This record gives sequence, C-alpha cells and structure tokens, in this order.
Amino acid sequence: MTLANRRPAALPLPQLVVLLLLLGLLLFGTASSYLRGQWSWQKAPEVSALKQLGNLQKRGLELPGWSVVEKIDAFPIGGHSWVAKQLQATGSSPISANPLPANFQPWVLLRAQLASHDMPQMDWTDIQGQFRWSEDDVRRISLTTPSGSQIEARFARGWQPGGAYAVVEWYAWPGGGSPEPGDWFWRDRAAQLKGNRVPWVAAAVLMPMPPGAELDSMQPLAEAMLNQVQAGIEAAIASAKALSQ
Repeated sequence: MTLANRRPAALPLPQLVVLLLLLGLLLFGTASSYLRGQWSWQKAPEVSALKQLGNLQKRGLELPGWSVVEKIDAFPIGGHSWVAKQLQATGSSPISANPLPANFQPWVLLRAQLASHDMPQMDWTDIQGQFRWSEDDVRRISLTTPSGSQIEARFARGWQPGGAYAVVEWYAWPGGGSPEPGDWFWRDRAAQLKGNRVPWVAAAVLMPMPPGAELDSMQPLAEAMLNQVQAGIEAAIASAKALSQ
C-alpha cells in the first residue's frame, strides 16, 4: 500500500469529544476578543527603556579611549534618522594593543528603538544604498563579550570610489545581538509572555581599510569595536532599568 492510499486511524469517541470541546473554547475565546476589540498583540508591555534609548539616539555612545572627530545628530538612512560619530583613538584606547592603521578614524552609527511598537528592519540594505558601495567577502563574526553576551554580527567589505571599509552590523539587545531581525523578534515574543520586552539598537561600525588590505586583517579590530559598542549599549539600557525600579 502506498502512502497516498493510507488513511488516518479514527479517533476514539471520548478523545474526539474532548478535542471538539477544546476547539470550541478556543474559537469562543478568539471570537470574544474580536467582539471586544482586544487582541493579544495590542496588550504587549511597554518598553521601559524608551527615554534612555531616545537619549542614546540623540547623543550617541561615549566610548572610553576615543575622542569625537565629527558628530552627525540626524543622519538619514532609509527613511530613519541615525546618530553618527567619527572617532579617533587616544592613548588610553582599550584596543591600543591591536595595531591600528594610520589615521584610523572609524564611524559608529546607531539607530535606537524609539517606540514600543518599533521593530528592526533590513537596515543593512539601507546602509549599503546610502553609501553606494559594493560589498564582497560577506561573513559572520560570532563572539562572547567579557560580560557573557552572545553576539553574532554581519562583517563585510564595502567598496567605494574613494576606498574600502570594513563594516560590522548587528542589532544589539541586553545579553546578545544578531544581524537578523527575526532573532530579536522571537526573543521579544518570549519576553512578552513574562510581561517584559527586549529593547534593541541597530549598530554599525565603518572602519576605513588601508589600500590593499584584506578583510581578515581587520577582524581583530572589528571584534574589539563590536565588544566596546555592545558594552556601551548594554550599559545605557541597564541604567534605564535601574531608574525604572
């Protein structure tokens, strides 16, 4: 007998009755919510860190060991405003152990969640279109920060007429990060079941590459920058939780 000819075995009558009762209760509950205009997604908890995330959006990160060369308060990318800072390492830079290219001045771009219903989007495509570069050697960076956060980031080389950039991109949240919006989505849904939310910040680090350099040579710097930016974002969100208690 082929699979197409097989028929499912009939449920015993008691099990069938129980199944029908459960289905009826489910349909009744759904219909009642609809008639009252109440849906579960409308009852999602508010994000408690919105005020602090708004301040982060306005000010950008203050990173130890870096001075600000230039700051753009509302840099438009893909219909959203980002805060952008071009940085210069100082003698106290925590990544001074890594050899820095000459005149190394990376850009750090942030777009913070500003409303409880805001969700990450495909911001990396918008960034590529804004800077009009061609990408190659796209890969992933996976690491554990000193605080224990599990991070995965998008790492690529972006080509422009004036040179190339090593680009690190990820959505940061407390305890982790990922370049995929769906990874945040499922964490946020799980948090909502406990009455919480998972705030997020889109982060991108653009590092100018020396002429002829390969992306592999930039990865230690990329990981060091990722660690520091993630720590700054988590500290901003943690301070918001402390103020709300």
